[in-house]
Amino acid sequence: MSSNIPLRFFIAGLFAFSWIGSAFSQTPSIDAKLCKTLPVEEIEAVVGAKLLRKSGVDAAEFNSCTAFFGSGGVMVKVERRSPGQEGLPPDVKAGLTGISTIFGSAFKGLKTKDFGEIGCYQGTFEAGGGVKTTVCFQPKGYYSLTIGGLSEFLPMETVKGLLEKLMAASR
Repeated sequence: MSSNIPLRFFIAGLFAFSWIGSAFSQTPSIDAKLCKTLPVEEIEAVVGAKLLRKSGVDAAEFNSCTAFFGSGGVMVKVERRSPGQEGLPPDVKAGLTGISTIFGSAFKGLKTKDFGEIGCYQGTFEAGGGVKTTVCFQPKGYYSLTIGGLSEFLPMETVKGLLEKLMAASR
């Protein structure tokens, strides 16, 4: 795999309504709240690779954790934003419509699924060099989980289950 793969996954992770500007003023730490609750063993089983490294940030209205698995080619990013922040989708339908509208042809093979409280989408992000990415998000208490870099897409139901586990552990 290319050495710029992690950068491409970071770009692809921005699909998860990532507004990371507030995170830049924070120092990344392996002790970030979402890194502590990341279901590492379950993710390792799903992606077929061991955790390489993880770090995240905790800010007043933003928490994140980015983890790399295997040789760094598989990226997992989880984010939590305070509800009501400008730019966040009010519901799953609006979030999925926004993805389709905003990214359209830049996200090849876009598929979406509305699970009620959680929405998921997947596709190949062409601007990121063809990164296959699956994202699930929950608008209430805004959480998102992005997994990219595998040779095949993960089933949306699998990513949804990982997001639910992470949200339960974060409460």
